[in-house]
Amino acid sequence: MSFPAVRLALNEAVERFAAKYTLAQTDTVLKSVSAGKRLVVTEIDVFCDNGCTVDVQVVLEFDAATDIKIVEHPGVAPGSGFVIGDGGSPIAIGDDGEDLLVTVSAPTSGYVCIHVTGYLTEA
Repeated sequence: MSFPAVRLALNEAVERFAAKYTLAQTDTVLKSVSAGKRLVVTEIDVFCDNGCTVDVQVVLEFDAATDIKIVEHPGVAPGSGFVIGDGGSPIAIGDDGEDLLVTVSAPTSGYVCIHVTGYLTEA
């Protein structure tokens, strides 16, 4: 899979979006993107609390007519997690105005933390 070349202009600030969920979520907006902009994702970190008594399913996607999955993990084990990307190179680029959504199964007796690094650019 290849992505179009994207250059970070001086006025495009790198941001880190974070959320901590103790309940199941379905297509919850993690980052809202206005029309005329698109989100460039450079890193995704997902960690499951050691107190969870179940594995937690995690899906991150762009909100398009048909949601476009960036990453899907069938079950992050308690006390573990994963990292995708290095924060410097694009791993996913949304289209004009596509929000970043998160869906997680219930992290019973614990929580799941999701951190996404990226920046907005002109569409």
